[in-house]
Amino acid sequence: MSDVVDRVTVIDRTTGCLVRLAPDECGFGYRSSRFKGADRDRFLVTGVTFRLRPGRPQTAYPDIARWLDEAACRSPTLSDVRTAVLAVRRRKGMVLDPADVDSRSVGSFFMNPVVSVERAAELVARDTETGGPPRFATADGRVKVPAAWLIERSGCPRGSRDGRVRISSKHPLAVVNAAGATAREIIDFAALIKRRVIDAWGVWLQSEPVFLGCEGDEAAVFLGKAGE
Repeated sequence: MSDVVDRVTVIDRTTGCLVRLAPDECGFGYRSSRFKGADRDRFLVTGVTFRLRPGRPQTAYPDIARWLDEAACRSPTLSDVRTAVLAVRRRKGMVLDPADVDSRSVGSFFMNPVVSVERAAELVARDTETGGPPRFATADGRVKVPAAWLIERSGCPRGSRDGRVRISSKHPLAVVNAAGATAREIIDFAALIKRRVIDAWGVWLQSEPVFLGCEGDEAAVFLGKAGE
């Protein structure tokens, strides 16, 4: 997204003024920006302008590239890529569908943790069966590991349920409202998942959703913490 944003139009709540921000003023990062960080309560985003270029669509995202390859689509159009994105997301329960209980979620609940090289080596050493989680080097010299891998190997497999809340049967990162659950039930269930990952692997997952009206709530604060 940050590669194609030209400007973001916001209302600055501290002044009431309409402001246009350039990409380098937005603090874009991995699933983050200044709007979710230090300035999360300051701005109201009212519009985004994109700068696009003519040419073939990007298909570097592994799941999308794999789907197009399986469909024998060698020169995909924008329409082909849209179809691929919807198909891949639907497989994971990430496309709203009244007939699919797994689609009743906020998407990925936890971000993939980025750990030190030393911690990544510890994870490998602790998993004598499979050799540890998949690992991806980051630009700052650390290692990103899949939160889904950690969750499933912490006693929280897909479909795990606690009352009216459960983990998606399609995607271990999604916390699903299976049957009229309250926000309280969902937050407590997500906190349970996070504690189990800490106990099993010593890694603190950080939640991706923003919790509104939960200021001071112990479980919500815990979900937002990156570690101790």
